[in-house]
Amino acid sequence: MSVGTRIKEARKAKGLSQVELAKALGLSKGAVGNYESGVSSPRDTILYGIMKTLDIDANFLFQDDVPQTSTSIHSKEQRIGRAYGKASPPVQRTVEVALEPYMDDTTPPPVTPRKNDPAPELSMETHPNTVPKTVRTRRVSHNCAAAGTGAFLDDEMFDEVAIGDDVPDSAEFGVPISGDSMEPDYPDGWVAWIRPTVDIRIGDVGLFVYDGYGYIKEWGGDRLISRNPIRPDVILSEGMRLDAVGRVVAVTEDPR
Repeated sequence: MSVGTRIKEARKAKGLSQVELAKALGLSKGAVGNYESGVSSPRDTILYGIMKTLDIDANFLFQDDVPQTSTSIHSKEQRIGRAYGKASPPVQRTVEVALEPYMDDTTPPPVTPRKNDPAPELSMETHPNTVPKTVRTRRVSHNCAAAGTGAFLDDEMFDEVAIGDDVPDSAEFGVPISGDSMEPDYPDGWVAWIRPTVDIRIGDVGLFVYDGYGYIKEWGGDRLISRNPIRPDVILSEGMRLDAVGRVVAVTEDPR
């Protein structure tokens, strides 16, 4: 499990949203999302803030990088050294700071790669378990396709964001949901992931543009159906333009 996944796990255990954690750290929600997805790594000062806010320590964050048991101290030290060599510069600096009080003057400090230093050459012989990490991304619209109020959908404004395994490959872009007319299955503030198609059958939930307004609704043939019984359906009128943009293939929390 990666450091980013550990941060996400600790945040949820603390009962905080990405927005709440970002506010406590003085960051944007997107920055927290990037840390959790592995797109970027937090600086030392931010990492300390994350650990303090979430009541966790370095042992929790890096428990998968540093083996917890070993048959000998010598073997454990070697494995820690190998884990340090594989870590990113921010992680290495955090380890250095944590171990500084325990270092004697005769032990040279670990060498941390600097910004302008040439990158070390790695080979599968020295790091047989090294596998390049591929970060999946998708576009998410700035504006909402309202699930009840008909907010206008601007197709030209999107953010490129990292996504998790809960977003299928068939999804080409995401649209935030606004309103409660499709709750509880499609919560307000979450993102509906869209597979572009005009082949939407009755009972399917899709993204529609009706009279210039975007909707996440169930297709009912002569209407756009609201699943929340307290919200009315959108009855289609003759002469009004309706476009089916695509089918909703997943709904997740907003990754930004």
